Amino acid sequence: MTVLLSRAPMYGCVAPTLVRALARGLLRIQAAEVEDVSLLLGAGGRESLPVWEGLVRDGWIVQRGGKWRPAERIRELANARIGAMLPRAKADRLLETIVNNARRMNELAAAQDVFWVTKLAVFGSYLSDKEQLGDLDIAWSTVPRTGTQAWFAQCLASGKDPMSKTRAMLVPRSPYVKLADFAELLALACPYRVVYEFAPPSPAARQPQRPHARVRERAARPG
Repeated sequence: MTVLLSRAPMYGCVAPTLVRALARGLLRIQAAEVEDVSLLLGAGGRESLPVWEGLVRDGWIVQRGGKWRPAERIRELANARIGAMLPRAKADRLLETIVNNARRMNELAAAQDVFWVTKLAVFGSYLSDKEQLGDLDIAWSTVPRTGTQAWFAQCLASGKDPMSKTRAMLVPRSPYVKLADFAELLALACPYRVVYEFAPPSPAARQPQRPHARVRERAARPG
């Protein structure tokens, strides 16, 4: 899940780019006293105190062993994206497009070199009742089909990501869509909602059935 920061000043008068850089600095030194914030911001204690208090209030800084240190989740702030929020209506349209893309991909012949998309689930801020979201978090699971075997071998030889073609067909270009493997979602142990499931046809069902030997023999005899 990606943290989205608006372009407006934070904690009084600090640009979000500086807050993000501050989070990275605190992670690096593994200390988060007021003096550490002042040093990283290059500001005096009076100017830095509201920033430090805001970081504590938001849970980015915690107390451990009698000292203030960066929380583990401050990594999200250090990797935050800065930009406009995602309106829920736009997120709904993106999700609908992705689900429809998965359906179309799964209608392709088994010989195609894209993977079957077996499950899609949404998680993160999309499950809230907010009208403005940070991004659209989607988890997916895939299984190979007949045509992906040769493609996979080509990717191993060339160093390409074997999932790149499938991912490009599934997800429209958008800075808001974050795609995660379903196993990663389960490891996070966070709430999610499945929005699409697909059971690929079995190998036997994908291959034309050969007639039984006796049936072929009868067919060869003159009537």
